Amino acid sequence: MAKEFYKVLEINENATQEEVKKAYRKLATKWHPDKWGNKGLNERKQAEEKMKEINEAYEILGDEELRKRYDLGENNFSSDSEYSYSYEEELGNINDGLKRLREEQKILARKDVINIVGFEMLIKEIYPRQLDSNLWVPYDRWQEKVWKIEIKDDDTNEYGIDTSELDKFKETMINAIRKRKEEWKAGINNPYFDKTKIRAIEAIEEAMKEKGLKAEDLGEYSNYKEQINNLDKQWKVRNLRDKIEDYIRQQGRKHTKEEFGSLFEKQRAYAIEEIEKIMSKKNLQAQDLGEYSDYKKKLNELDKIWKIRDLRDRVIEFVNSQRAKSSDSNDKQRGKEQGQGQGQKGENIGNRPTNQNRRDGSRGEGQIPSKSGDNDNNKNNDKKVDYNSLTREELINTVEKKDFEIGTLKEIISALEKKISELEEEIAELKSEPQTSQIQQEIHKRENYLQEARNSLAKINAFNDGNPAGDTGNKSGNNFPTGWVVGGGTLIAVGLMAVLVIKKLKRERPTPQ
Repeated sequence: MAKEFYKVLEINENATQEEVKKAYRKLATKWHPDKWGNKGLNERKQAEEKMKEINEAYEILGDEELRKRYDLGENNFSSDSEYSYSYEEELGNINDGLKRLREEQKILARKDVINIVGFEMLIKEIYPRQLDSNLWVPYDRWQEKVWKIEIKDDDTNEYGIDTSELDKFKETMINAIRKRKEEWKAGINNPYFDKTKIRAIEAIEEAMKEKGLKAEDLGEYSNYKEQINNLDKQWKVRNLRDKIEDYIRQQGRKHTKEEFGSLFEKQRAYAIEEIEKIMSKKNLQAQDLGEYSDYKKKLNELDKIWKIRDLRDRVIEFVNSQRAKSSDSNDKQRGKEQGQGQGQKGENIGNRPTNQNRRDGSRGEGQIPSKSGDNDNNKNNDKKVDYNSLTREELINTVEKKDFEIGTLKEIISALEKKISELEEEIAELKSEPQTSQIQQEIHKRENYLQEARNSLAKINAFNDGNPAGDTGNKSGNNFPTGWVVGGGTLIAVGLMAVLVIKKLKRERPTPQ
């Protein structure tokens, strides 16, 4: 009978203690008398005998000390009271183990259903709120019903439980999820999808409102509502919404005379104020402006901000090109006084500069001081320049030629930033217009001005920081005449050396006899 215990447990002699235990549980579950209760008498007796053999084998092989003795050939363990066998006690242990096993299998079965149904919802993009809640009444959540479904014991099942009701609910949930997904693909009963479309349209219209645009201003997206309603995927709706919003952001704000009257009035008033400020400095009247004598009327007829600013700059440029009336009158009078006794020639000199005056930049008798301020006295007498009143081109040229004082850097920076802001607004407004060749030319012209203004601002900022790129002149903010000091110091040093040499020669000259 030696070594037969291994055969009873259906294991080999090299099996580990864990494998012995596992084999015992498997056979005990199979041959437990409770599982043979509905069989014939002979079958029940055979099961009891088999179960007894299994328990006896496990009693020896399940204990490491007894197993060693058994492997050495010992077979008689009946007289050893320490290892006496109790069939009833072992049978109770087996019943408790089977009960725990069933409970564990019930928990695992419920968790499997929750995981499978949840995964189906995830891949189909369906949420419980989008399903019929009658599927899991009277509970608030479908998971609660999973834990409440009864699972009966069933010895005929491999795991000793009957999961038919649980499996039925699982199939019901999966079929409901798949059905709803198919309905949504066909556009049926999808309130969530409808809300996505409504929100997309609302977002687009809000963006249009901020820019003052209408549907016809959106080009290829003018029928955006129809395009959105024809889509069958939520991600497609969101994608189209984002494209249209990007298109709207690229458009300038659409201003019209009717919708933004107050804005145009402010721009006109500001343009007139700037023009009249420069006219006042020049002591000019409207009738002195030639073709622009009716500038107020022309400004009132314009319906675009960029047109108002364009006319403003042209009028200011014209005014800046004119001589001040008061200066011209004084020069004439001064020329007449100096020309007395010299005939008409004196009057001509007083009225305009000579050719020689124009070439060398100096002024003759009665000539008006030059705008560039080449003469030092003229610089001191000039009034402070209002850089905000300069046109874009004049302001940019002033920076390029460095025709400014160090103390006016902040004013120039402020004026440039203002011009840049105006140009950006005008370009955006022009881009919202129908793109005719004239409009495109205006856009191109302002884009060039904008680039030049930005470059000028960068140069001024670098100059203000004490790092003027490529500049070798005395523009560091120190107006002290460094060149004169260096030159004067050199002359003084040379003079001192000459004096010392002369004294030395006198000492070395021999005294006459």
